[in-house]
Amino acid sequence: MAKKKKIVRKAPVKAPVSEQPQAIVEPSVEQPIFEQPVVAEPQKIDAPRKRLPVGGIAYVIGLLVAFFAALVMPQGFDNLTVFILALLGVIVGFMNVTEDEVLLFLVASVAFIVSASSIRVVLTELVFIETLMKAIIIFTASSAFIVSLRALFKVSKSE
Repeated sequence: MAKKKKIVRKAPVKAPVSEQPQAIVEPSVEQPIFEQPVVAEPQKIDAPRKRLPVGGIAYVIGLLVAFFAALVMPQGFDNLTVFILALLGVIVGFMNVTEDEVLLFLVASVAFIVSASSIRVVLTELVFIETLMKAIIIFTASSAFIVSLRALFKVSKSE
């Protein structure tokens, strides 16, 4: 019988590290980086819709109404203008101030009303500034009134 020759596989011989060819990278050439494809996340159908910032819009409208009312009626306001300013202030008081912002809003409102009243007294010769401060005071005071009522009701309900 003939002897069968045993075949043994040898592992490939690696050259020493110093003899292995090094890749030459030029500084001006950027190497491509493997990137995974960007896959858009599916949209949620039942996601709640964002509400319009009614309080913020009412605040800006209130300031604009106060400014234009002071331009048009520098000697004083009619009842409709006062009503519109107060109504916009009430909307801001209900819609724009959260429970976390109540204290800051009330302190800022009181400081603003006091400073605006002082400016009105000091700058009586500038009719536009005096009328503008009066309009902004009406707007701010009505919103501060609503926020303070909300705070009082919350305090009276808690034990």
